[in-house]
Amino acid sequence: FHGFFMLNTLQILEQLLAPETILRSIGPLEYDPMIPTRPRHREFLTDPSHFRQVVTLPAEILSDVHQVYRVQYLKEVVLGRTMEDSTFATINNILYLKQARVISKIQHSAPF
Repeated sequence: FHGFFMLNTLQILEQLLAPETILRSIGPLEYDPMIPTRPRHREFLTDPSHFRQVVTLPAEILSDVHQVYRVQYLKEVVLGRTMEDSTFATINNILYLKQARVISKIQHSAPF
């Protein structure tokens, strides 16, 4: 399943990293024969105890924040040791755009 990420095609990566598919994309990556104990990435990402909300955000912005967190986790923890430089750059670009969208939404939000 690593091959899909290593194709480094923006359209494929956007589909794999979409909010409705990212947890399903991470699932097969938990079964790596090179790792002796199976990591539980999906369990970690869905556990609400890892998220501390300091400022109350609207649901739309909060879902974008969660998506940015999941993509960063995927980049740094799940794919960190196997990712090629070009894929790393593409995922960084996707992250930058998602982070800019979150900041823009916060700036244009009524309470802020």
